[in-house]
Amino acid sequence: MRRSAVGMAQRSSPSQEVFDKMNVGIVLDEGLASTNENYRVFFAERCPWWLVIKATGVPGHGSKLYDNSAMENLLKSIESIWKFRDAQFDLVKAGLKAEGEVISVNMVFLKAGMPSSTGFIMNLQPSEAEAGFDIRVPLTADQEPLERRIAEEWSPSSCNITFEVWEANPHFY
Repeated sequence: MRRSAVGMAQRSSPSQEVFDKMNVGIVLDEGLASTNENYRVFFAERCPWWLVIKATGVPGHGSKLYDNSAMENLLKSIESIWKFRDAQFDLVKAGLKAEGEVISVNMVFLKAGMPSSTGFIMNLQPSEAEAGFDIRVPLTADQEPLERRIAEEWSPSSCNITFEVWEANPHFY
């Protein structure tokens, strides 16, 4: 699961010819989104990782209480991720770190339930539940502790949780 960041300057590809023909001396990436025409310039940006966590459990009737249901297992995972996220965000809010110096984690989707023609079957506990996260890792961060955290704390197999993570480097041409 080892990840590495590959920046534009490190790539050797046919796209270099495009820049040579345009006589480009430097390429800038605006980094964070801007709400106006002013853009902040960044270097050594955080590397995007996309994480999908999938929890499983025995499906059952909504009127019964079950241990280790898919939803319960997923919620345990999300709570663990949120504790980490809060600790990183606290560093930014306290002025101890800049936003680009911490590992950010944001949940981007939840998927669970049994679909019906009117929405979802409300009295059935699902056998699977998923959540997706956008994680941004600073180039200066040690990736191995994060990889261990994902595997051992955020998605332990003992809680019927599996995960998939990949580095989301945009294709540069």
